[in-house]
Amino acid sequence: MNEPHGDLADDDTAPLPPISDEPWGPTGGEPLQPFTDFSSSFAAPPSRDRSPAGTSHRRAIRRVIGGAAAAIVAVGIVGAVWMLRPDPAGSEVEVPAEAADNGDSADLERLRALLPTGFADGACRPDAPGPDTAAQMVCGANTDAGGPATARFLLAERGVDLQVLLRSSLAGVDVVTCPGRIQSPGPWRRNATPNQVAGTLICATRGDLATVAWTTDEKNRVNVATGGKTGPTLAQLYTWWSSHS
Repeated sequence: MNEPHGDLADDDTAPLPPISDEPWGPTGGEPLQPFTDFSSSFAAPPSRDRSPAGTSHRRAIRRVIGGAAAAIVAVGIVGAVWMLRPDPAGSEVEVPAEAADNGDSADLERLRALLPTGFADGACRPDAPGPDTAAQMVCGANTDAGGPATARFLLAERGVDLQVLLRSSLAGVDVVTCPGRIQSPGPWRRNATPNQVAGTLICATRGDLATVAWTTDEKNRVNVATGGKTGPTLAQLYTWWSSHS
């Protein structure tokens, strides 16, 4: 229940005074004055011209208005058709393909110079580098005996742990011992410098596909060579690696 506020207190809600019993209208017994007719002061509306000349004039005006409206509609239709009509020059807009970021050109040239022999011209192409990688190239088949069906070569960023990058490049493979019971993963050495470790070697398989991967520490490079369904075998690929590492 609301409480009264200000001028809306109970004093303002008293009953209204009773209506007076005195009659309405003028007092003193004066008779009412008769009503005065003011209708004559208003002019009657002009009558419509129903003569033949007036009718012809109105018909002419209607024809002009109708013709103008038809012209406007026709112009609107032509404009709509023109707007909806395909533009021959712009119906086939060629959007230039965005160039892939394949790394610094100097890094790519450095990596290209380090590729093993046996790859034909055009067999290798730059690829977008992944994390911790300055440049990357992917190659098709190597034509030398026992060469891989595909290969991938990565130039690592400075300071990157090559063994970590090597393992991340071999996700999903099964690591096996290299032919000749060579440790895998394990260090590998060149015949010219048998006391100096050149990098890390891993032999693996992915299904029926043989894989030999290795690091070249002095060149800051990771290499992954993979056979195809028709070869080479792991032994053949390992022999190729022995002469191309």
